[in-house]
Amino acid sequence: MRAAGRLLCLIAFVSLLSQFGKTLLSMAHVPNLIPPLRDGLLLLLVLFAISRTDVFKARGFYLWALLCIASISATVFVAAFDDRHVPGLYYARIYLLPLLFAVALEGIVLRASDDDVRALLRMSFWCGLLVVFTAFGIFAAVELSPRLLRTLMGDDTGTGPLASAWYIAGGTWLRMGLPATGPNSLGLALGLYALLVGGVLFSRKPRPLPSVVVVAALVFALLAVALTFSRSSWLAIMLGTAALVLACVPGSVLFSPANLTRMVLAGAVSIALMGVALLLLDSYSDGAVTRWALLNASGTDPSMVGHHKSFVMAIESLNDYAWLGYPKGTVGARAALFGGTLYNVENSFLALFFDMGLPIGTVFLVSIAGMLSGLWVHRSQWSVLIGFTVCAFFLPYNFEPDIVVFFLFVFTLLGRFMHGHAAAFAPPRAPSLYQSTLATHELA
Repeated sequence: MRAAGRLLCLIAFVSLLSQFGKTLLSMAHVPNLIPPLRDGLLLLLVLFAISRTDVFKARGFYLWALLCIASISATVFVAAFDDRHVPGLYYARIYLLPLLFAVALEGIVLRASDDDVRALLRMSFWCGLLVVFTAFGIFAAVELSPRLLRTLMGDDTGTGPLASAWYIAGGTWLRMGLPATGPNSLGLALGLYALLVGGVLFSRKPRPLPSVVVVAALVFALLAVALTFSRSSWLAIMLGTAALVLACVPGSVLFSPANLTRMVLAGAVSIALMGVALLLLDSYSDGAVTRWALLNASGTDPSMVGHHKSFVMAIESLNDYAWLGYPKGTVGARAALFGGTLYNVENSFLALFFDMGLPIGTVFLVSIAGMLSGLWVHRSQWSVLIGFTVCAFFLPYNFEPDIVVFFLFVFTLLGRFMHGHAAAFAPPRAPSLYQSTLATHELA
């Protein structure tokens, strides 16, 4: 079981870096065998998970999975009816990959022993830290040689323009990202990793990793998220952290006078440090950070304008996609593979309805929610779910199965780990009779 869990961890992180790996392999003129190897290994793990699971006891999860498969099949049927077989099957694979991964997680991670879960968390910790340092290394290299990123993006001359999404302040400051993995996707992935690492701090001792190492990794992850300049990732981190703390610490302990004082002081220090860091970064970037902040404050940032237009377009063209969605192979950035009309929208939920239509899309979303309930074992999972939902509301992650797979992995692993290792916080004790009497005499 431990080996199977480690293979799932490997699949999650390989999926996260699959686009980056594809770029490097293409530069080396080596065939990209990562997707078929990953998918084949995942199918074997799914069969292994089902063979070790009492399907009747977990029938709720599997019934939701069957409903999810039914909605995907309906989408493929609509594509075939419109004579768009290849786009329909391609999009079906995008939806099926996270579904298969969820089945493997239910049968392997949720049913692992506490020792196996601790070992899996340690492996995930170091894999995530490797991704963080890789992002920092490439970002530093690109700062020294701006031509490098353009070369990695597939332009052999090193002079081609990058997508505007890689910049802030009207295209004057480059955000942190991995080649072929944009800043927003990297920001979400590292934000989820930060929530997973943060959960370790709320576990009972002995922890699977030293607290000093955990805090250091958390600082690096948060700094990396900050350098992506992904507003949705920042919001996800803040809301997810609040949900994690509320889920792990009882209110009587969290809101005691002493802890309230500590939280206020910690918040003030954090804001001060962030202010100093932004001032230094603004000076280094020749005022790009200030210009970016002013664009956001005025509501004229191109990305914010694009989000607003997405909702306007969705309302105005409701009749075009309400029942069966737009023609298959025309929704999302991946539709460029099939040519023709492109309907892109910066919102996962709208993009889903654009592709499937309202009836099938609603059934699909409900079935996904049901499957997540089958992977639910601890309140701390609210943090990951809230963080991902916030980012999905601003970006079309439903067409990025790699990041969805990583979300499912963190969601399940955090819940299973906290279920068996969450620390018990004792509420403040009431003063004893002796302490009350002593305080009364001192006041007198």
